[in-house]
Amino acid sequence: MTSKRMKIPITEILSDCIDDTLKLHDNNNNDDDNDVASKLENIKTKDLNEAKEVFTQMKELEDVVMETFRSLENHIPKKETEVVSKKLNAIIKSKDEIKKFKSEYFPEIQEKTAVVQQEAFSSDENKKKMSEDWSSLQIEQNLFLSPTMSKFQKDYNILPTNLRICLLTFAIFPKKATIKKRILIHWWIGEGFVTKSSNMSAEEVGETIFDELIDKSWIQPRRKRKKSPTIYGCTMSPLIRRILISMARQSNFFDLDQIGNITKEYVQSGRLILDEGWSLYEYNTHGRLSTIFNVNEQYLSLREDFFSKIEKLKVLQLGRWQISPRYHIEVQNCKFFDKLKIQKKLIYLSLRGISQITTLPDSIRECVNLEILDLKACHNLERLFDIENLKKLTHINISECYCLSNRHEISRWTAYLQVLKGIPCTDFYKSFERLTQLRVLTLTCQNEIFSKEFHIIIPLEKLQLKNYREKNLRVSTFRSMFPLLKKLYIKGGLLENLSMDYSSPWEVEILRLNYLKKFRFEESCDMQKQFPNLLYLQKFNHHSSKDDIEWGIEDGWWTLKDKLKRLGGPQT
Repeated sequence: MTSKRMKIPITEILSDCIDDTLKLHDNNNNDDDNDVASKLENIKTKDLNEAKEVFTQMKELEDVVMETFRSLENHIPKKETEVVSKKLNAIIKSKDEIKKFKSEYFPEIQEKTAVVQQEAFSSDENKKKMSEDWSSLQIEQNLFLSPTMSKFQKDYNILPTNLRICLLTFAIFPKKATIKKRILIHWWIGEGFVTKSSNMSAEEVGETIFDELIDKSWIQPRRKRKKSPTIYGCTMSPLIRRILISMARQSNFFDLDQIGNITKEYVQSGRLILDEGWSLYEYNTHGRLSTIFNVNEQYLSLREDFFSKIEKLKVLQLGRWQISPRYHIEVQNCKFFDKLKIQKKLIYLSLRGISQITTLPDSIRECVNLEILDLKACHNLERLFDIENLKKLTHINISECYCLSNRHEISRWTAYLQVLKGIPCTDFYKSFERLTQLRVLTLTCQNEIFSKEFHIIIPLEKLQLKNYREKNLRVSTFRSMFPLLKKLYIKGGLLENLSMDYSSPWEVEILRLNYLKKFRFEESCDMQKQFPNLLYLQKFNHHSSKDDIEWGIEDGWWTLKDKLKRLGGPQT
């Protein structure tokens, strides 16, 4: 049975009627008409807005119920899909069955909804009352009594412990949010949910868990382009989010109320989650606090002594987790950074995208267990603390810290780095012999680089070069330095072509050549011979989209050869 919705909401129709009536009364000046006009205006500004809020809540409930049916398919074995589909079709076609379903699992909805619609919800106090009324519908309880929800609960309960714990972290993110994968994995590392194994780093273990959650349909992957094999983030359905909120609340993983809102009361879970309009001045901290995660607070206010009573902090994520760089965060008082020196157990520190931070004090170097430092897009940062003592540091991201003056000091002391993003090529020159464990590297080129062979092998898996200053990319030179490289990204600069060396194939799987105005592929180049393991090729030029290339291995090598032949020669 298909529901035909009205294209114009009833509240808008009523609002238009009131506007027309008010126009008629504008022509009259007697007291009776003015009184009527006043009442109509009050109905429009108050009662109709309140009705809109109720309808919004009802729509959200409908979305949750409908998502039950949509998500069920992903959790049913393929061999059972046909049988279940027939049963669902029978239910959908039968009006009596639908009524029976509603009466069995949602007996209070019809009776309670009429009461809720009559309530006034204009003030904050009344909005809280609205939440309580919706909770009284026992929606959550009824959902979890349904066979579908029981299926989800069973799927959750049979997950390995590490997957269940990592999955609960999704409960605090807003509906329909796109969550950056790297932020999640760093959080998991910081709390110890994932650890390195005998043959995998902690980050690689986190990647595996993230992929498993996708394979099991708990989250949906997000890619920047359809053919790209690289997953940068994820989303989750409203139904899955509802389940995780309930699980997180029941297990005291987060401090949540019955409808999933983060509570401001005393933090019992050990995880302090910052929401919009909340100030750290309001909280009385205690020694059990292990995580502070900023979900939606754009203006941070921190007492200078806020960290003085915390001794077990492992994760401090004050920066941006959102994908969009437009999300703005400010901190006015930076003196609290001095107190971070007592956080001996701090593993993950993120200040990504926070403005008004000009310097980080040397006292932070006393956080001797710090492994991950994310300062990306701290545009006002001028000076970084001395990191010589941070022997366990494996990740540093100072990309887009354009005012930073002492970034060259980073490469002097960080021999155990696995991920390094944001240093100039000249500084890489000075320290590359020390970086024997480096897996991911992002360089900003200022002079010509790799103009000679280096007699050292760096086990890089991903290399990104920004503003590349040479006209040719000598494949043989790169391959000799980075024989294990899987991802090569070149963004901007003077590169015009690839100098192939077919006698020495390269194992690169993903190749991105973007914003290179003069770049062209030679008509005779054989990409399959030079890059036999290539899975994805992207060439994107903002100035001339007709010359863009996006190719995936599923397209076949012959299509790539055809594209390169068609685009061969100098490009406009």
